[in-house]
Amino acid sequence: MRWILAVAAAAFGLAAYAQDVGQIKNAKGAVYVEREGKRIPASAGMPVRGADTLVTGADGAVGVTFLDNTMVSAGPSTVFSIESYRFDSTTHDGQFDAA
Repeated sequence: MRWILAVAAAAFGLAAYAQDVGQIKNAKGAVYVEREGKRIPASAGMPVRGADTLVTGADGAVGVTFLDNTMVSAGPSTVFSIESYRFDSTTHDGQFDAA
């Protein structure tokens, strides 16, 4: 029984870690989302998660809107890593760390 609880707790922790924190509003040229060791072509409407890294190529540009309405734009040859994101829509308390 303890093992099942540990697995359930670990799965819940991963689900919380992979929570959507925003959405790609526009993507032009080469734009990718690096997530869980995979590089995924980005497109408008795609959700952004709390541990994602956005990568643009030499011809790329991307715009992202986060849950707190923060907007981030990145131009060509950019690497934008979301290190942590937390936002409470009731209290408007939050934290956003990126590099």
